[in-house]
Amino acid sequence: MIILLSPNLGSLVQYAGNLLNYFVLTFEQIYGQYLISSNSHGLIHLVDDYKQYGPLDNCSAFPFENYMKVLKNMLRQPNKPLEQVVKRFSECDNFNLSSNTTNQSNNRLLKGPHNNGPLLVGCVNPQFNTLVLDNYKLKVKIDADSYFASKTNDIIKLINIAHSNDTCSIVLIGRKFELKELFYDEPIQSSYFGIYTVKNLSMNMSTWTINDIQRKVMLLSVNNISIAIPLLHHS
Repeated sequence: MIILLSPNLGSLVQYAGNLLNYFVLTFEQIYGQYLISSNSHGLIHLVDDYKQYGPLDNCSAFPFENYMKVLKNMLRQPNKPLEQVVKRFSECDNFNLSSNTTNQSNNRLLKGPHNNGPLLVGCVNPQFNTLVLDNYKLKVKIDADSYFASKTNDIIKLINIAHSNDTCSIVLIGRKFELKELFYDEPIQSSYFGIYTVKNLSMNMSTWTINDIQRKVMLLSVNNISIAIPLLHHS
């Protein structure tokens, strides 16, 4: 499913289709005939959906299903639900038109100012703990949110966010893992998806720019092995 959810793995779509066809054909052997349904058969058509609409999130109904909770919270009584929702939206529109204040928090690129370092040669204040990008955040103080993959496929732990003394641009100070290996190589190498096992986090710090970031990564520990897995929502 990683292939069919990713916008940059189009070359592997037919391979994903072959795997889904194999799964559907062997479904009865694995789970039993009594569980065969149109849902399992429908998997073979996911590749057609990808070819027509792009990554499956483009045609997913989940955003609409998730928004149903918002609509239900707008109702005050069981009668005339549609009319109630329309009135609530009208009230929200009127409120937005009459308000002159603008919430700028979503536009902030850097949050959590501090002066605690560390700083490398050529790096200066101001320093920050959080970098906010289009649809994710990197946070120095929260380990789970501090990892990213560079465009050279290095896996890096963010240590600090500062600025360049020469250009005044944002500088990411971090440490990269010295060893990176495939997590699996069958039925396809994990490197196609940016998934690796990593170890030996360097004690030496280096610097990167925002443009060096390829994607955010989460680190999972399984049997004392650290596995770097990229997040799909911005691959």
